Formats: sequence, C-alpha cells, structure tokens
Amino acid sequence: MRFRPDVDVQHTYVAFAATARDVTKLGQLVGTYPGKVTVEARCRDGLKRSFGTLEELLGYENPVRAAITRLEFSANSSDGLLMAEVILGSLERFDEAKNVWLSGKASNEPSFHARVAEILDGMRPWYSRIAKLHVSTVGFYLLLPAYGVLKYNLHYVDALALIGAVAVIGPPAWCALWLRRLWFPVSTFAIGQGLERHKRELPARWLATLVCCLRTVSKVTRG
Repeated sequence: MRFRPDVDVQHTYVAFAATARDVTKLGQLVGTYPGKVTVEARCRDGLKRSFGTLEELLGYENPVRAAITRLEFSANSSDGLLMAEVILGSLERFDEAKNVWLSGKASNEPSFHARVAEILDGMRPWYSRIAKLHVSTVGFYLLLPAYGVLKYNLHYVDALALIGAVAVIGPPAWCALWLRRLWFPVSTFAIGQGLERHKRELPARWLATLVCCLRTVSKVTRG
C-alpha cells in the first residue's frame, strides 16, 4: 500500500497490527507539527480514554473488556487549528473499509503521506490480504444472481434456482466473514495485554490458513 498525493486519504484501507514501536513513531510524527499533541483511545467498553503522553498510552493495560479499538493522534495549534491527525481504526463498527484516516493541515503534504505510509508498511501483518476481505465484496457476489434475474428476465424456474443457490451459499459466506473478523482482524493494537493476545493468536491464524489451503487443494485434486 502506497499513498499518492491524489489519493483521498480519508478512505484508506489497510490491515495493521500496531505495536508500541509503531504507535510511538506515529505519535512522534504528529508531534513534529506545532501545537499540543493529544492521544485518545476508543475502547471496547464504549469509553474514550485520553493520555497526556505516549508513555501513558504505552502503560495502558489494554485488557480484553476495555481493549483499544481506535487510536487518535492529533496536534492542534494555539488558535485551535488542526495541524495533523492520524486515526487508526474504523470510525464505524461495520465500516472496516475506512480504518486509517489522515486530516488536518498536514494531510495536504505529500511528505506526511509518505512518512505515514512507511510506518504502515511495517505494521501490515502477513494475513493482511485475508483481513481485507470485506462484507461488501461478499455481498456483491451474492447479489449478482439477482442482477442477472432482473437484467435478463430469466424464467421463474431459473430464477428460483439462482435464489436457491444464494440461499445455500449465503450462510457459509457470512460465517466465513465472521471467522475472518475473529481470526484475521483488520485492526490490532498489540499494546499492553494486547501484545500477548496477538502472540497467542498467531498460531491459530497459521493453522486456520493451512486448513483452508489443504481443503482447497483437496477439492481441486478430487475435481
């Protein structure tokens, strides 16, 4: 993933696993701009937590019940102007396609984009392509049969066959998306207890990937 000056950086989609080192780099980058730097975390328990320094953030336990789901770094000038802001994590629960946001005066600077891109490149986990399987992608393919029925005015028997196929394929597809969210999350904050959780889950992710690959190979060889 590379940022370009003509890209709408408000809608950047990249899977990431942010460690203490990564968030420190982002915080320091935002801190190079004049103004007061603030760090805020949105957590699973619905609360917003503010940290005065990066050290306070890194000292947060990040327990499961109050795990970080979104992290915001911002620098505001004395007159209230937003100089730079980097947000990691989706703004909406079901809108994972927008999980890295840049804004403020710095968002117009290609050098700022390039530096953020360099940091994000180091944050991408090996399963990033799997994690980017989005609900809209599956929904698109599930709706294709309905589009075919409307466009080509198919006989009702053919239409029922297509609808039946969607009914059969749909539940497993949604189940696969649920498992993807569980095993291959788009946003991971490996800070505090989150680092240990991330390490524990890595073998399970490798195993899930291996099983899927073996099943695919088995079906291909049988077919």
